Amino acid sequence: MKRSKVTLVIIVAIATILIALFVFPRELVVKIPQHQIQQHIEAEFPIEKDLLLLIAQIRNPIVSLDKTSERVTLTVEIAINVIGASERIGRASLSSAIEYQSDQGIFYLDNIRLDSFNFDLFPNQYLDKVISIINAISSDVIETIPIHTLDTDQFEQRTIKWVLKDVAIADNELVLTLGR
Repeated sequence: MKRSKVTLVIIVAIATILIALFVFPRELVVKIPQHQIQQHIEAEFPIEKDLLLLIAQIRNPIVSLDKTSERVTLTVEIAINVIGASERIGRASLSSAIEYQSDQGIFYLDNIRLDSFNFDLFPNQYLDKVISIINAISSDVIETIPIHTLDTDQFEQRTIKWVLKDVAIADNELVLTLGR
């Protein structure tokens, strides 16, 4: 009698697992259009950092998707106000990977790096400081901006702990493949 109950429990458990494997999808593809990423990023700008001798402001972000590197690129304007001098404006290009927080269902920019930096007529004594400010703002602020949140009202998106499997760029969209 006990043996038949144990066997029945095992059969029901195996059947439940098999049904779950067939009912729930193994992958979920999330497509995020470039303009949506632009809107999320733009809403958080300008970003300002106030230091003793200067004020740095990063503003006017332009988002682009790089098919070659499969990274999100931000081109930003950098305004530097040194005490006692006029505002200096330069440009920087930052690129980023994608991070997925499965417990929140949120995608973020991650591992941001400074790819290029152009500042005309700016005193060399401050350039290293400006670069360190850009790097600090990138890691402390920009990496905390969510670029997309999964729709938890959809059954398959809220019941499975997804893992980011692949990042691709196609047709001005960031294509993220999640799996379980």
